[in-house]
Amino acid sequence: MNATISSPTVGIAGQAASTRVLSIDIFRGITMAVMIFVNDLASVHGLSKWTYHMPAKVDAMTYVDMVFPAFLFIVGMALPIAVKQRLKRNASLASLWLHVVLRVIALLVLGLILANAEHGDRARMHIASELWALLGLVGAILLWNVYSGLSSRMVLLPGVVEILERLDARDDVALALLTGNWQPGAEAKLARFDLNRFFPFGAFGCDGADRSTLPPVAWERAEERLGRRFLPEETLIVGDSIHDVSCAHAHGIPCLAVCTGRTPAARLHAAGADWVAADLDQAGLHLPWLA
Repeated sequence: MNATISSPTVGIAGQAASTRVLSIDIFRGITMAVMIFVNDLASVHGLSKWTYHMPAKVDAMTYVDMVFPAFLFIVGMALPIAVKQRLKRNASLASLWLHVVLRVIALLVLGLILANAEHGDRARMHIASELWALLGLVGAILLWNVYSGLSSRMVLLPGVVEILERLDARDDVALALLTGNWQPGAEAKLARFDLNRFFPFGAFGCDGADRSTLPPVAWERAEERLGRRFLPEETLIVGDSIHDVSCAHAHGIPCLAVCTGRTPAARLHAAGADWVAADLDQAGLHLPWLA
């Protein structure tokens, strides 16, 4: 019995592998937590001097004075990475600058809402100024995480539905989804093409930040659902990035790499993929049981 653990990035649902740098995200989170803490302390009087900003004329610094420089350091680290990744998706400098201008305007508007919320007139706003600020912040978060252009860029690749239907109809194959996306996001993307019906279980980014830790999770859920334990040689990971290849090889799992993402065939070969196919239509040339 073969257990096919499909690990799509662009291949199934059009979502590329995450390019975020975890260390920067962690540092950003710590800095924001410290910022919130010191902002609250600013209204408390009588504490030690090191819990406040040092006066401008004093030749000294406290940890409070390091919050803003920390943000500048984060910006300096993140900007080159963000620009590089955006140019990979679209090499147009005009498009890049348009994105920068729109993001600057959005941040300025959000800043105006948050900075002036406490001065709001409840009689005119009909809600508390604190709720107004909270709604503004939540609205911005939701807007930036929906990415309205994503749906129009998502394309179902040739052969996906056909191969999934063939495998789903077999009694000797179990399909599962293994992806770095969190489960709600992954299911939302697959739902656009009605592909969730093929994946009754799987392992997701919310199960572990390191994708290489996800195969054991998928095996455990396969055993819970199907009543048997799958061995690495009975499993196949299908993906389109070197992360998928390393994830498979970390557990001795064969890997079929498809050139449907941003990683060229040469890099997939170099990463150690057992088979490399142009797309899923050609997967059967390497593994006849997939045809």
